[in-house]
Amino acid sequence: MSRKANIISNTIICSVLVVLSLFVFTADLSETFVDITAPLYSGNTHSKSVSFMFIVEKNTAAADIESITLSLQNARSSATFFVAGSWVGENMELTKKLAEKYELGNYGFSGIKLNLSGTAKIKNEIQNTHSIVSSVAGYNMKFFTPPGQKYNKNTLSAAESLGYTTVLPTQRTTADYKSGDLIMLSADRETADNLDRIISNILSQNFHIVCVGEIID
Repeated sequence: MSRKANIISNTIICSVLVVLSLFVFTADLSETFVDITAPLYSGNTHSKSVSFMFIVEKNTAAADIESITLSLQNARSSATFFVAGSWVGENMELTKKLAEKYELGNYGFSGIKLNLSGTAKIKNEIQNTHSIVSSVAGYNMKFFTPPGQKYNKNTLSAAESLGYTTVLPTQRTTADYKSGDLIMLSADRETADNLDRIISNILSQNFHIVCVGEIID
């Protein structure tokens, strides 16, 4: 076989291999999240609203929660507090107060990264938090965000099977935003100290600050 024929033959073989590899890769992707609802990264983009997703976990101080809610109250704004079940167990009265005025979301129980856990463990993390919030505050949560935003198809499937919609932040900064953004903030001292300024900046541009459920609806 001539050198030219070898080159043509090798080119054809490489082309076939590339096409096959692309087919396999696409097939793998299509199977990854089949029959699983994708997480939501934003709400209504025509709403002229944004939503705060406050993460409340094991080391969140009650004083910081109280400061954050006071800032929201003064600004006549709302938010969603994604609570870890371990925190709820140590702050039952505060959880009740939160549930009376704000939307609560599920952050799992212990804060572990659920993309490294089996389906049974993931369901336990979500269900245990759901149960303790329901028991303490009589509140049934609808939204779930995975700790550290780490998830896989098992995380999404487990949450959905328990009746949850998985939401993830559009961004983690208040420096630049648009209608429908879900803005994640840690419920900590830094946020508490800066929240009045953050809220004032958002409201000055004629945005509303609402809970996740409202901006998604």
